[in-house]
Parts: sequence; structure tokens; C-alpha cells
Amino acid sequence: NLPRVIAEDISAGAAQRLLRQLKATAGRSNIGDALMLANQYIKGEDSKVYVLSDFIPTEGVSIEAGKNALKGKNVVAEMISVKGKKRHTNIGIVDVRVEEASSTVYLKNYGDSEEQVSFAVNGEDKSISIKPRFIEPYSFKTLQGVTEVKLLEQDDFSLDNVVYINFPERQRISALLITDKESKYLKAALQSSDKVDVTVTPATKMSRGSFDVYVLHEVHGKISKDILSTVAKEVRNGKGLIIHAEPASNVIDYGELLPLELSKYQGESIIEVTQLTKLTKDILFGNVNHYFATKEDQGLVLAVADNSSIVSVHPSGMGKILYYGIVEGESNFPLQPSYPIFWTNVLRYLSGQGDLSEFNVDSGSTLSLPTKKEIVTPTKRITTSTGLFDEVGLYHID
Repeated sequence: NLPRVIAEDISAGAAQRLLRQLKATAGRSNIGDALMLANQYIKGEDSKVYVLSDFIPTEGVSIEAGKNALKGKNVVAEMISVKGKKRHTNIGIVDVRVEEASSTVYLKNYGDSEEQVSFAVNGEDKSISIKPRFIEPYSFKTLQGVTEVKLLEQDDFSLDNVVYINFPERQRISALLITDKESKYLKAALQSSDKVDVTVTPATKMSRGSFDVYVLHEVHGKISKDILSTVAKEVRNGKGLIIHAEPASNVIDYGELLPLELSKYQGESIIEVTQLTKLTKDILFGNVNHYFATKEDQGLVLAVADNSSIVSVHPSGMGKILYYGIVEGESNFPLQPSYPIFWTNVLRYLSGQGDLSEFNVDSGSTLSLPTKKEIVTPTKRITTSTGLFDEVGLYHID
């Protein structure tokens, strides 16, 4: 699905060797974009373009658009079909849904008759009947670690016969709550997961050690310069920070930490979710009696009150800052069942543990990294700043 050039200006012998080494990847078929890429290498009227394909595109611009681009340079592509006359058989895993409680794989019978399909989940044999051209789901408890789901019968298309699910063990998260007036709601919510350790310190004194997530809330008066500089450095190095709004937030000096501008303290409004993410899905924030009007918010705004940011996320160096604009006492959200769920998800996100979707990706996906890193793919070890998941299997990064 990501067209690539494997060689330029090489001999016929070298070209033959490269062609013999080519293997199908687990990406989709993007013929149109490949033609567009070939068009960039046209150097004159004698240029030729050969296309070897089954001409079943599943992604990108149309084949016709690619051919027309070549015709614009007076080149007619020679289209060589490799689609055989043989009738192929295939039963495949066509989709996966991964959740912490349970996961579902979807199996499709591409044939014209009903099939009893045998497969294994981590070596445990299962069986399901699938009607012709139908897709059947199969759900099971998501197991810690890596789960392999594999079809047991061989068919003409092996690429969709196996899938892997990764549910990494949750690591303990250390959070530093910087506050001069400890909130029973916030601290209890932060501790609601048994994988979180919360340390409390006043805004005048920095605790020793490093933490995964820092929380600023109810800092009466002034935050020490030591705390401001230490937290800023920690966030730049990959840690998370939560700035929890309080009645005096618009006059508190947060140093370089506050990533937006707070202005007027305004009246009642309904909180509206603007981005449906793991942090906001199934979360009902309700109303606020008062909130801060915001300006210059360049982050990802997840929820608003009358167009002012209530929840927004901002990158800072290698870390992230989350602004939480619901002033405690001005909303009944802390009394809702989703309140501790929201904070657990926030801590996981800011500490880099993230959602399961970050550990389970479709083949053909790409991952942009901030710097070059070593990636161990299912077949090789490479150093790159862009990870391309074009094989089915396990990838190890950091």
C-alpha cells in the first residue's frame, strides 16, 4: 500500500536478481499510486512502464488516473495481468477487535459452500461453521501477553490465516500530586487503579525522585521555581503533566507549563465532547457552573464549554501536557461513575501505556518516530524513523 522504489540505474542482471527476491507484503494493493510514482521517473519518449498485477486495487487513486498521468507524458503503460484462471479457495481472518475484557476475530468464507472452519487460539483448537460468502465473529477473553489466532487448514491464500493480539501487562504508574489542599475526589480517582502509586507534595517543595505523571491542583498562592523548572524538564524528557483548573488559575504563574491562555471566569455551560478518543469515549462530563474562557489553544481539544477548552492535550518535547478545565466544586462530574475511569485512562495515556489500539495495528500501517530507533520486525532488525508494518507478526520498538 506504500509504493517504493527498490532500485535506480542498475544493470539488467541486478534487476533480475532484485525481481527474484521480491515477496508479497501484508499491505493492501495500491496500483494507482504506484503508477503515479512511476510517472515521476519518466525521462523521455523512450521511457516504458510495465505493470505486473492482478489489477484488484484496494487502496489509493484509481488505476485509470495513474494511466492517464502517464499518457500525459506520452507513455502507455504495458499492463501484464498475473491473475490466473484457476479457481482459488480461501477462508481468512478479515478483521480483529481488541478490548481489555474480550477480543473478537472475524472469519470469512470466500467459497460457494458452507465450511466447518478449524482454528486455534494460542494452541487451543476451536471450530465454527461459516456459510458461503459470510463473515462469522468469534469472541474470547483477552489474555495477558501475545495471543496467536491461526487457521488450521491450508488454502490458496496463507497471508490471512494468522493474526496476533498484544495485551501488554500494565506497569505501575507513579504520580506526583502537587497540591496545598488535597482533594479527596481527585486523589481517590488517581488511586482507583491498583497499578498507580500517588505521592503528595505541597507547591513549595519538590519531592525527590522522578515520576511518570505530575499533577498540579489547588496550589494556593505560588508554585516554587524549583517545581516549575523540574516538571518542565521532566515533561520535555517524556513525562506527563496534568494542569487541573482551580478558581485562581488565571492568576497563578505556571511558568512555561500552561500551554494556553486563560481569561474571564464565565458562567454556566454544557460540556461538549469534540474528539471521541479513549479519554472521552463513554464519558459524560455534564454541566459546569463556572469555567475559564481560553485563548491560543494550539493543542488537541477533546472537550469544550461554549467553544472554550475544557480538556486539551499538548505535546511538549517528548512528553505531553493535559489541561483539565473543570474546577472542582463547579461540576458534579467528580460524583459520576465515569470520573475515576477518565483519570485512569488519562494516567495511562500520559505515562505512555496508552490504549490497546497502539499495540495492535493493521498491516500496511506506518508509525512516525521522533528520532531514528531500532525496530525488530518479524524477519529483520532495522534502524529507522518510520516504522512500516508490512508483515504479519510481532514488532519490537524500545
